[in-house]
Amino acid sequence: MYFSRPITALAAGISSVCAAVLPRQMNTTAVANTTTSTNTTLPPLSLDSDPFIIRARQLNDSSVTLGYMYAEYAYGAGYYATLRPKDEAIVGHLTDTTNPSNSSLVFGDEYPQGFVLYPLLSYANSSIAQIYSGQEGTKGLLVNEGGIVDWATQRVSWFACNQSLEYGPATAIWYRWMNVTTPRNCVDVLLIAEPV
Repeated sequence: MYFSRPITALAAGISSVCAAVLPRQMNTTAVANTTTSTNTTLPPLSLDSDPFIIRARQLNDSSVTLGYMYAEYAYGAGYYATLRPKDEAIVGHLTDTTNPSNSSLVFGDEYPQGFVLYPLLSYANSSIAQIYSGQEGTKGLLVNEGGIVDWATQRVSWFACNQSLEYGPATAIWYRWMNVTTPRNCVDVLLIAEPV
C-alpha cells in the first residue's frame, strides 16, 4: 500500500524541518567503505538469515555512529526507519541470502515488518525509508561483502536527517539517487549490518 501524503509532505519540507544531525554515540571500529558509484552489485554476505541490527555510520568519518535502525510510528501499520540507541534497535534478517534480486529485509519474527523502499523517479529523487507491519519488504535488498546494506535494484545512497515526525523529532533514514546532492543539514551514512 502506498501512502503518498506523508512521504510527499516530508519530501517537500525536508530542508525546512532539518537540523544538523549530531552523533549519538561514538564507535571506533572502522568498516571498509565498499560503496562505489559503478553499476555493479557485490554478492550478498551470507548471513543464512541470521538476525542482525543495522548501524548508521557517518560516511566520511568511520568513527561516528549516528544510531541504530528503529521503527518510528507514523500511521496505521506504517513506520519510518529512524535511528535510536543500540539498546532500542530492531532486529532484522534477510529473506534470501542466495539471490540478491529476490532478497528483502524483514524485522521481527512473530509479527514481521518489511523494510519498504519505493522506486525513485526523476521528479522524486529521494524518499524516506519505511517499515510496514505485515508486509514482506522491498525486493533486492542485500548485505554486501563489507556488511553494508545495499539495494540491488536501484543504486542509491543513504542519508539521515533530524526532522519532526508524527510524535516529535527523530533522525530519519532517507535514500536518494547516487548523483543527487544530499539535502542541506543531512548526513550521508552507510547502513551496516551487525550480527546479534
